[in-house]
Amino acid sequence: MRDFVYLASPYTDPDKLVMQERYEEVCRLVAVLIKQGFAVYSPIAHNHYIADQYNLPRDAKFWLSYDEAFLSACCFMLIAGMPGWKESIGIDKERELAEKFNKTVYLYDIESYIISRVIRVGW
Repeated sequence: MRDFVYLASPYTDPDKLVMQERYEEVCRLVAVLIKQGFAVYSPIAHNHYIADQYNLPRDAKFWLSYDEAFLSACCFMLIAGMPGWKESIGIDKERELAEKFNKTVYLYDIESYIISRVIRVGW
């Protein structure tokens, strides 16, 4: 059975081109993780197109209640070590939810595809 992984990544930016680039990068990471044997949920990879096509909000607050169901069910959370991850308000909120559900949070190195270090250990 595959581990179910929640992949958090930076997304929101005033520049829509940056948001599109982040979407494309996280889709690539989802593909890598699937090849590595994980079952992956990424709010950005799974919802960017829908939000774009059907005029849904792009802010983290809107998506947090939706994402809570996936975070509660996942085995652990990965943070994509993409530019902007440290400043991301959405990732901060996702980490808080992961803590609420006692999930271990790791940083995922986007160059080596290695889960590089523990950011928070669940208990």
